[in-house]
Amino acid sequence: MKEYLQKRCVINKETNCWEWSGGVDSWGYGQFFKNKKTHKAHRSMYKEIHGDIPKGLFVCHTCDNPKCINPEHLWLGTPKQNAQDRDIKGRHVSFKGESHPAAKLDWGLVEMIRENPNEHTHKKLASICGVSVSTIRDVVYNRYWKTDANILRENQATT
Repeated sequence: MKEYLQKRCVINKETNCWEWSGGVDSWGYGQFFKNKKTHKAHRSMYKEIHGDIPKGLFVCHTCDNPKCINPEHLWLGTPKQNAQDRDIKGRHVSFKGESHPAAKLDWGLVEMIRENPNEHTHKKLASICGVSVSTIRDVVYNRYWKTDANILRENQATT
């Protein structure tokens, strides 16, 4: 298996990453099909070198390159450790408000909805804004589209 994996990667001389040259999943991780199953290349390489991966652990990359299968770049971590590693390295992207790719509202509409919550029914507002009634309800009750003042109030209430 190790030879199979090594034959299907190209070594990046700058990073020393062994970059998978076969198919990748939607997140960019190398994958291959064997014995009627899809396998992740980096996980397969980790298993070849270090043995089984305990349930609930991720095979993480020190290099942050999802195509990399270099065993020296792979380490085991919990989901929390993986998220902390991502955050420390500044790879976490958080879209909020109108910057979210799926946003149908902007701050102007949100303010209009909140300023006059009784002027129109939620159903009418949903129709005007092109969103669902539940989205309108979430905006009215500050579940989505939170301002800094909303967040501050929530944090004070929990402390």
